[in-house]
Amino acid sequence: IGQFAQYLLPDVVGIDAGTFALLGAASVLGGVMRLTISLTVMLMEATSQVTYGLPIAFTLIVAKWVGDVFNESVLEMAVEIKHIPLLPWDTSFEMTCQTARTVMNKRVHVFREVVRVSSVYFTLTTTSHNG
Repeated sequence: IGQFAQYLLPDVVGIDAGTFALLGAASVLGGVMRLTISLTVMLMEATSQVTYGLPIAFTLIVAKWVGDVFNESVLEMAVEIKHIPLLPWDTSFEMTCQTARTVMNKRVHVFREVVRVSSVYFTLTTTSHNG
């Protein structure tokens, strides 16, 4: 892709095939992983060129937008496959109507700042907790 872009734009001064290859690789990685700012910083550090910052950031943002249109990121798919419990960005209508009072236990057990381990153990074994 980099050589093809250089063939199409031979008069552009200061841009070689390596730069186009870097932007192409960044767009592929950014479209798959959806990492924009962190990947921009990593590529700027790897190339030691601060002047590549804006083109890389623009390329990654466009790649993220295009990737979001088609599917979820690889990280989101991995979370679904491994059944990792994460809260969704949007809540359901039923959750918007609930308050802490409706889901909270009426009898709350409280510990003092300094307490014996045996007291904590007794309270945890004699009460229901964690659902």
